[in-house]
Formats: sequence, structure tokens, C-alpha cells
Amino acid sequence: IAPTRCCCPRSGATGRPSANPTGRSSSTRCAWSLAAPPPGWRRKCCGRWAEERSRFALYYEDEAGATSAWTFWDIQTAANRLSNVLHALGVMRRDRVAILLPQRPETGIAHVACYQMDAIALPLSHLFGPDALEYRLADSGASVAIVDESTLPKLWAVRDRLPQLRHVIGVGEGKNAARETGVHEWDKLLSRASRRFQCVDT
Repeated sequence: IAPTRCCCPRSGATGRPSANPTGRSSSTRCAWSLAAPPPGWRRKCCGRWAEERSRFALYYEDEAGATSAWTFWDIQTAANRLSNVLHALGVMRRDRVAILLPQRPETGIAHVACYQMDAIALPLSHLFGPDALEYRLADSGASVAIVDESTLPKLWAVRDRLPQLRHVIGVGEGKNAARETGVHEWDKLLSRASRRFQCVDT
């Protein structure tokens, strides 16, 4: 993706917004000029490599030592299912989907799913506390959040103050699953969704 440039008069010669020494938000917003992405970039993220089903993409090992291997086809198939799930939950083009996950397979799958349906993936650090999450989720207007067992308690502490957040999807299995009343289970949702999804036009 082409680099951005800030058109704000407060910017210096570098094209970056000037620092605010007070640390407070300014009433003047920066207007960023983004170059158009190349045609077909959504499919290039994963889909074009998925045509070869055995093409290796990802090896994952969790803290307990459990491992899994993923091909591009595996990731694309899961992303297609998630795109269909998100669409069924009411996510439309340009809607925000918050991804409150550490580095794990579901994180990449969630990004690909958002990209190919033209939803906006909103990655949020799993190290954020409840207040930081509340501010970012409220300001972004995210309608769906994807969490694991480490981020669900932080989100749940402020859930009642986020009326625009309509759905929460929890990943994980067994004792490491993100489970709470009202949280959709990732595996159950994806198992019922179609593995076919038509990537939106760019």
C-alpha cells in the first residue's frame, strides 16, 4: 500500500503531523491522503495462494506447546466462513470489526475475512486494559469484537458502556476458550457457515 501524507498545516516537512506537547487531542484534525491500493489486493493477501491446497502458510505453537500447521487454503477457507458469519451478524462494507487477539491463527483469519468483505479490521492490543479498550471501541464504533480468554474479561468489564457493540465472538477450545453468556463461539459459528465467499470488488 502506498505511503500516506498528512495535508494538515501543522505538519512539518516530513509530512507527518506535529507532536502535541500537551498530550491532549487537538480540535484540528489531520487530513490524510491515501493512494488507492492496487487492483485485486484483497485476493492477493491469501486467495491467490490458496489455489494450491498444499501450499504451506503458517505454523503455530501456543504457550502450552500445542502446535498446528496451516496451508493458505486452510486460512482462506476459514476466512470465507468468517466473512459469511460476519455478514449474517449484520457487518456491512466499512463497518469496524475489533480484533482483540494476540498472535494466533484466528488473528490472521479475521484480518483476511474483513479485507475481502471490505469491513475495517481494527486490531487492538491484548495488553490494553478495560479503559483503553472502552475508549477505542467507542470512538471507532466497532459493532463486532473478536476476543480470546485473555481479552474477554477486560472487554466484559466495560461491555455495558458500549451500546454499538452488538456481537462478541470468542475463540479457543476447552479451558482456554473465551466463554461468557452472550458470547458467540468461533468454532460453532464457522462450522455452520459456507466455505465459499465472493470477495468484493475493489
